This record gives sequence, C-alpha cells and structure tokens, in this order.
Amino acid sequence: MRRAYQERQEREAWQAYVAESLRCIGENTAHLGGRYIGAHWADILRPPKEDERTPEQVAGHIMQRLREA
Repeated sequence: MRRAYQERQEREAWQAYVAESLRCIGENTAHLGGRYIGAHWADILRPPKEDERTPEQVAGHIMQRLREA
C-alpha cells in the first residue's frame, strides 16, 4: 500500500511538472501575439476555495489579526 501511495505521488509530481513546463512555454510563446492558459495545474485539479466574505468582513479580520500581533 505504501508503494502504491509513493507511485501515485511521483506520478502526480511528474504531471504537475510537465503541465507547468508546457504552460510556461505557451506563455512565453504567446508574448509574440497569441493567447495562453493562465491557470496552474494544481488549481485546475484542486480549485482554491473562494472567499465569500464581504470587503468589510475581510478588513475586520485583518484589523483583528493586527491587534493580536
């Protein structure tokens, strides 16, 4: 079971490496006048959680953390 986990981790690392390399190549080539995909492979697989707070809630949270520091 541990071997299967390690193989999966290696496969996912390789996929992320290849996807990021291709994204960078596309981005660099697009500067000549084309378009490219700006999303990262990890964000496509596991999209970041969207923050549903209002701007006032975000500001209040920041102010609270500053007071605690």
